[in-house]
Amino acid sequence: MRADPKGVPAPATEKPLGNEQYLNKTAEVPRSMFCMAQVDGATIQLILDSGSSGSVISKRFLEKVGRKVDQPSHVNMIGISREKRKALGEVKSLPIVVHQQLLPVNVIVSEATGYDVLVGNDWLTRYQAKLDWEKQTLTFSKDEKTFTVDAVCWKQITVIEDSDDEFESS
Repeated sequence: MRADPKGVPAPATEKPLGNEQYLNKTAEVPRSMFCMAQVDGATIQLILDSGSSGSVISKRFLEKVGRKVDQPSHVNMIGISREKRKALGEVKSLPIVVHQQLLPVNVIVSEATGYDVLVGNDWLTRYQAKLDWEKQTLTFSKDEKTFTVDAVCWKQITVIEDSDDEFESS
């Protein structure tokens, strides 16, 4: 079930609505936060997206840091317009560093251009992450230690058509 931009869940009996009405427009869509992170020495705005089941890296950023796809992917990405796109491949154990903590995750490679790296529920669950929308913080755990860092809520964003929200195995 998807929520509308104000966070009100759509009724279960209706066909879920996507964000088609927001495509390529700036709108109030408070669904993602980001924090500062490093990947292979490059500083990025790491998107923390609880609306995504998996983690994604853009092909453009992958090339920028000089990495290559580790293996083919059997994942189909389902965009906000419900179209399916085949992932370009998978990178195993991408070294994401937040608050000097190494937090690796497997990521799929996408043609998306609106971000460098997006972590989804796979990463958020693995590191017991908690997003505090009011305080704008990310709290995560590693090696039985808890860390809290600043995170910023994206309230005004341009929703792009190739934003990958969901995955399915083919």
